[in-house]
Amino acid sequence: MTRTSSGDSSFADVIGRLPAWLAPMLALGLAGASVGIGLVGYDRVTTEPEAEVSFIVEDGLPHGITQETVEAAAEDRIASYQPFTVRVVERELDWDEYMNGEIEDADMILSVGDDPEDPDLALADATRVGISGLDSDDRYGVASTVRETFVNNRTIGHGPNAVVGAALTAADMHFDEGGRSAVTWVAAAALPLMAGVALLFVWVRGRGLQRRRLRRFTRAKLRLARVVLELDVLELRFETARAALGSAGDIVATDSLAALETDWDRIRRDSLRLARREQELEHAWLGGPAPRGPSGEPGGRAPAWSDLDQFEQETAELQRRADALAAASELRAGHAGSGSVLDRLALPLLQSVDEVLAQQGRLASLAGEGASQALERLEHARDELLALNQEAATIPARSGDDDGEEGARLVSEHADLLDRWEAAERRIVGACSSLGGALKAHRREGSPGKKELRRDAEERVRRRVLASSGGATDSLAELRASLGLKHGAQGGPMWSAERVLAQLEQAGRPDGDPSGGISEEGWQAVVATVTLLLPVAAGLVSGWAAVDRADVNTAFGRTLEGDQPLAALDVHGDLGAVPEFEEPSDLRPSNQDSLTLEYVRESMARTVEFTEDTALLPDHLELHVALLPADDYISYSARPDHDYRIDIDYWDILDAHARIKEEVGAEDPGVIDAASGEVALGQGILPVWLLDEDTFAVGYTMTGEISSGVDSRLGTYSFRATDLIVSGAGDFEITLGDQVANTMQDLGRAMEYNHQESVKVDTTSLFWLVAVSVWAGAQTLLMIGVAVAEAGRRGIGTRRVRHQLAGLRSRLDELALGLDLSRLDMVAVLGGDSPTGGRAEQADQRLHEAALATAWREVQALERLPRREQRGEDWESRVAHVETLIDTLAARETDVAVRAEELLRTQR
Repeated sequence: MTRTSSGDSSFADVIGRLPAWLAPMLALGLAGASVGIGLVGYDRVTTEPEAEVSFIVEDGLPHGITQETVEAAAEDRIASYQPFTVRVVERELDWDEYMNGEIEDADMILSVGDDPEDPDLALADATRVGISGLDSDDRYGVASTVRETFVNNRTIGHGPNAVVGAALTAADMHFDEGGRSAVTWVAAAALPLMAGVALLFVWVRGRGLQRRRLRRFTRAKLRLARVVLELDVLELRFETARAALGSAGDIVATDSLAALETDWDRIRRDSLRLARREQELEHAWLGGPAPRGPSGEPGGRAPAWSDLDQFEQETAELQRRADALAAASELRAGHAGSGSVLDRLALPLLQSVDEVLAQQGRLASLAGEGASQALERLEHARDELLALNQEAATIPARSGDDDGEEGARLVSEHADLLDRWEAAERRIVGACSSLGGALKAHRREGSPGKKELRRDAEERVRRRVLASSGGATDSLAELRASLGLKHGAQGGPMWSAERVLAQLEQAGRPDGDPSGGISEEGWQAVVATVTLLLPVAAGLVSGWAAVDRADVNTAFGRTLEGDQPLAALDVHGDLGAVPEFEEPSDLRPSNQDSLTLEYVRESMARTVEFTEDTALLPDHLELHVALLPADDYISYSARPDHDYRIDIDYWDILDAHARIKEEVGAEDPGVIDAASGEVALGQGILPVWLLDEDTFAVGYTMTGEISSGVDSRLGTYSFRATDLIVSGAGDFEITLGDQVANTMQDLGRAMEYNHQESVKVDTTSLFWLVAVSVWAGAQTLLMIGVAVAEAGRRGIGTRRVRHQLAGLRSRLDELALGLDLSRLDMVAVLGGDSPTGGRAEQADQRLHEAALATAWREVQALERLPRREQRGEDWESRVAHVETLIDTLAARETDVAVRAEELLRTQR
């Protein structure tokens, strides 16, 4: 029978006891909450910024920044999740403005002014930005990033666009409440969904647990009802035995009567107690009438499901004691059922002894010469026990008039029979002890100790008894106790024989494997550990991965995805002024010839093909290369620490960029946006500074792209515009076209790192949210997977056992067909040469046929069970027990046939 431990009174127990509608409704509610969270999250993640950002620009600002140009630059290029207004000034800000965010008629104030001695290239001046509503902890980080964005855009030639870029960064870092991480919302939506699935799963298991408990309770009630209903019959048998034993008058009869009276009193007392306990349990679990104690008040504490184990055990023990008392009363009084009682005692014992005798060869090889004498004594004791069993079958049964001397004689004969039976059992114990001692003397290192052998032998006895009774609960231990016979490890003969068999089994295992591998309990512990640790590990790893991926604003390591070749290339200026190589080479074109669209495209494609971490441009770009005499635009000087570098004053380069835009725009109006005065989107201007002594230097590309967001690379490095590498006429110089290609790929890299959004997720909360969600999901999936696998395993096991049962029926048919031949071999052939005059062989054959009938009835009972009851551990164990019994019977039949054939051969 499947037992439910006290651990079952857990969460599954509580959930299983909820009303039938409540748990599904709770699960449905959690699923609805998950859908609701998912819809809210979808809306938050997919919502685009649509709020207006407005500007208030003071007059007279540098870099072409006016109200009109800023609004033109911002049109269709800036939006926010929250509306805000930016005031643009040139003055230094007050303390309250940049520190406390106290700004009149605006939410943010930006100063575009500068300290001429410090252009903020190394460290952004956070005091030139003020934002309302900023926490003191975030003030410096946000303000310095906004100011840095403005300076970066100014460096690459922007004016109004620089103001727009600063506003874009502020919109991302402050004017957005966040909560747009898809991972966060998926994890948040998964939690109630997984909780609902787990709740429903646990509820289903809890309901199943309740049904299994009720079935167990019903079976225990049936056992108790049978005992209570048969108390009158049991009392009649007991009274008859008491009258018979009382009339005998000897000491043995008196002691036997005292033992029977003790058993009878205990059975009556326990029957009444368990009947009251049944009422308490039924009231607590099924809502039956409230039980009343002797005082008329309700009974003690409310029973818990943990009491079911005890109730089952007590009712089973009561049934066994009642069966044992009935059998002992019949045997003591000499009733008609005395022979069947001894059959119950003899059958499992003789099966154990026969199995030991069948191992004579192995015992002789393992235990030495001492085993032969012990085996002879064991066989003699076995024959003697069988002869006594046959003798009991021939003693006349007590009739209704046998209350006088004849009744006393029957009691005396049965008492004498039990004494001789006990003596034969002692000889079996002695012979098995000798065999066990001989095996112990030859025990190998690593063999199990006394405790392990004892437990193994007790388990073998339990299985043997169940097999001999066809899997039914047997009262052999209680019957032997009622008759005063020893049982189990306290000198029981069957235990002694099974201990020898256990020693033989251990001796047959390979060296170094005394336990026979990992036990079932060990595997269960391993599976439980993996089931516990795997979801935890999955949750932790997922949490760390989510935190790692949440930080999308990484300055390094991004995979570049640009796939757009340069769209167009125009040259402004005198191409003939570009210096050429002193010695032309067939391996490279001239500088002038290389400055074409086709050559630059090919150069970029070659770099992508042969160099890792490179790509083409991410967006459409038309490039205008401006060939400019440096002396007409900037002041520069050679770096004293480097022969091939020049330094350009930062303020000069800003003025030069403004002039270049104006001149190129005059030649090609489509390059410059007329409303904002900035380079148009999709256009780029690359200054090439023509220096003295036939040298040149490639400057920084000015585009319509606005630098914004955290960790942007566009315009970040001012030295790309002010600290330039000088190219001359040396033999190892690369062409101007290759330098333009390299500059374009550097520009593409910077554009891919542009417009990055800041992280607005609490990484600690994200970690635990994702970790718990993944853990809950993995745990739920494991629970469902284990349940599905277990259901599949049970289904496979059930089909296998049904097929096994059909095979047992065929084997029983074969044994039944050979029954006549078995009788001839055992009784006529072997019995004719027996020292007991054939009595032992007759008893052996009778026990064999009784066991065969038991197996037949059990197989029929198992086959007739409804299909829905032909599953589960109880049913499978009954099939296994009857299979063991049939195996024993088949082995005995084969052994009898072999022995009879050998005897006949010797007599010919």
